[in-house]
Amino acid sequence: MAKEKGTPTRFSNYIFKKLMESTKSQKEIAEEAGYSNPNMITMLKLGHVKLALDRVPAMAKALNVDPLDLFKIALTQFYDEQAVRFLTEIIEGGISPSEKKILQIIRDASGNDTPQLTPERAKTLAEIFK
Repeated sequence: MAKEKGTPTRFSNYIFKKLMESTKSQKEIAEEAGYSNPNMITMLKLGHVKLALDRVPAMAKALNVDPLDLFKIALTQFYDEQAVRFLTEIIEGGISPSEKKILQIIRDASGNDTPQLTPERAKTLAEIFK
């Protein structure tokens, strides 16, 4: 069942969160993402419009987020959960089932965000897997 325009979605919630975390204005983000109208950012975060997949790289750069993460979340605008899961599996091909479980734990713990790999975190992870 299609969601009504303007209904918050996983994607619009993600965009809203990243906008709140950014030190840039919506106008700056719009310009960096290639939009001439800064209102597009407002419409994205409210779920009134969808982010075209070809705009993901520029938007990811403007928001300072991982392009792959944004791409996978952007897919949720167009496809149901099962299709997104399938496409994500294709994108993440080459990852073992155990690695997928580890990544899912990290994603769950970080609120489906990509945590920064600090030297301290790298050291902790290395210790865990010794």
